[in-house]
Amino acid sequence: MENIPSIPNFKLLELCGQGAISTVWIGVDAHGIKRAIRIIDKKKHAKFIEQERKAISAYRNVANQHDNLLDILYLGETPKYLYYVTELADNVQGYTSKYEPDTLAWRIQHHDLEINEILEILDAILRGVAQLHQNKLAHRDLKPENILFVKQVLKIADPGLVSMTTENFTGGTEGYMPPWSNPTGIESDIYAIGIILYILITRQDPKYYPVIPTYCNFKNIRELNEISLKCCESAPAARYHDIAQIQQDTAKLRRKHRKWSLKDCFISYWKYAVLVLLALSLAWNGYLFQKIQPPKKREMTLTETEQLLDYTKSRINSVKINELELCLNKIRESNSPYKKQEKTRNTFAYLQQYVDCLKSFSTEDSSIFLFSLISDSSLFNDKAEQIETMKMFISFNPDCKASVTSNISAYMRMHAQGNEEYAKVFLERLKAIDLSQKNPFAVSFLLVRLANYMCRCGNYEEAEYWTNKMEELTPNIGPVLLMKFQLLYKQGHYHEAEKLLHKMNEEHVQGAIIIFLYEILRDKIRETEHVQKVAIEG
Repeated sequence: MENIPSIPNFKLLELCGQGAISTVWIGVDAHGIKRAIRIIDKKKHAKFIEQERKAISAYRNVANQHDNLLDILYLGETPKYLYYVTELADNVQGYTSKYEPDTLAWRIQHHDLEINEILEILDAILRGVAQLHQNKLAHRDLKPENILFVKQVLKIADPGLVSMTTENFTGGTEGYMPPWSNPTGIESDIYAIGIILYILITRQDPKYYPVIPTYCNFKNIRELNEISLKCCESAPAARYHDIAQIQQDTAKLRRKHRKWSLKDCFISYWKYAVLVLLALSLAWNGYLFQKIQPPKKREMTLTETEQLLDYTKSRINSVKINELELCLNKIRESNSPYKKQEKTRNTFAYLQQYVDCLKSFSTEDSSIFLFSLISDSSLFNDKAEQIETMKMFISFNPDCKASVTSNISAYMRMHAQGNEEYAKVFLERLKAIDLSQKNPFAVSFLLVRLANYMCRCGNYEEAEYWTNKMEELTPNIGPVLLMKFQLLYKQGHYHEAEKLLHKMNEEHVQGAIIIFLYEILRDKIRETEHVQKVAIEG
């Protein structure tokens, strides 16, 4: 049986929570008012006491001014304990039953939360954290267990790790801490918010992040998942930098998912409701008329064909092969005049080839092949549409952030389109990947493509960086040596390039290539020497 601590002015009734270094009790004061009291044994946890005292004091002045932060009513000490008194969370079992606090963890476990409920919870968390950040404080231990509901209002609690946002501080709960080194307080809180959102939409343990279970409805959670991914993004250029940026995105979602009551809809849209009813009546009459007519095979117009192709293209990231085939067969069997239009004909052919490619891999799910397609595809009407589709794919397939192929393809496409900002995001993601855990030869051949592209663009510094990465993975293989030769040649270091050719010859690189490179190099060396001679004589 737990020894009941002695706290001034309170009678402790029951133990209701246990933290790493503290216990939480329900206490009642002289007026019969119940409070939550968090207690820390000063002797057992001596090395944490000063940090806890500073954290609670800093948090208290800020929390008491905001609805979404737990109100600390009193901070006190006895010779044995440091303790603080707070509001008491609601009892999920009801007022007269044994106390069980209403936490976000409990709600996730016991309720299927709808999109609007998740957005309300997320907005309340963001408001509370924003209050801390505006006062230069970071919570550093955000998780569902530390988020309570008091009189049905969400409150961020357990401020034991609160510190200044500028302090270099490490700590928190495993699974909720950023994986990169030396995160700031703001980065730590934003990352934890991303993990909490992931748990809200998947009900999964944080250790499974970013995997989306098959039982989740991708269509419903896609936009929320994008926010979660952006909170936890390892590339600094791609993630949120402050709470305000997250709030901008959630505000858009709230407007999109706003629920209207039947009364609101009728008052605002009664004219449209009459038109809808009339349209339904006509449609029903048309349906009944059609039922008594013999079926006719109608030829699709060119406009209808284009619309169906656009619809198929817009769903290519998630649709299954059989659905793609149904759309294409409908066009093919209708004798539509689509073949007369080059654009429509090419789009149809491209989609058909895509289906054939997927079939060759014997899979129903087309998504695993999509990224390479969309990064180089000519199916899109404009760059913005292509970028939006790429973002959508990443939302559905967050593991592609660790894909060397996906990041290289996306970088090259964005760079070629002049979208430097987004190209930089993919390049930073690529740099964040631990290449040593990949197949070294496969990665090297992919990096040859990237370095070669950068060399063609005149970005020799980056090309050299990736060439060195290749050499670390697979030293002295032909493609790496050829890439190094190209860099030296392009930058005019002809004599160094000649020395490298000797090494390539020793490494038994194909003789025909060596002879070809020697020829073009000798011409450049002779040309350079001639220029130097003329300069000296002059």
